Amino acid sequence: MNRVLVFSATATTASLGELRNLLSEEVARAGIVLDESRAYALRLCSSEFIDNAIKHSADQGPRKEVELSIEVGVDRARDRLRITVTDPSVVEPAMNSSVGDLDATCGRGLVVADGYADGIGWHQRLDHQGQPNGWSVWFELAMDAEAFGQATAVEAEVQPEADLWPSAPRVKVASGHHAHGNLPRTAL
Repeated sequence: MNRVLVFSATATTASLGELRNLLSEEVARAGIVLDESRAYALRLCSSEFIDNAIKHSADQGPRKEVELSIEVGVDRARDRLRITVTDPSVVEPAMNSSVGDLDATCGRGLVVADGYADGIGWHQRLDHQGQPNGWSVWFELAMDAEAFGQATAVEAEVQPEADLWPSAPRVKVASGHHAHGNLPRTAL
């Protein structure tokens, strides 16, 4: 997995739409080619994963905003795009939603996201001392890796620390093409 783009954001439920749009724009700007249905899946799944990270991290304390990290990776060998959303929560995410209760008012988003994504999973993040410091949830989408490989270096690179929202400097983007080990898909 090659990391193409990483950005951090201080997020609230009110900023969810902006983050979703930013992610879609940056994926396209990086030269990643998605057909119309995959572009829709990117928006839908990122909305669900970002929203869950905001809600469940905010539940653990009095704060209303959460510091999130969003990573975009490309696996050329498998023609996959992976979006990873990391929050500072130390509580394992509940990745077992079902549609069993037809009267439930929530709990269906992950089921829908799983239907659109080509893979989903999660893993715990550890700091340099091996202590838990957050959880990452991810989804994968099929993509045209050959078209991505044809993007110019300028199109595929986002300059480190570029401020994407001049009016709201809380979002920073860093990029790199660092080798990143494949993480196994966790059984659902």
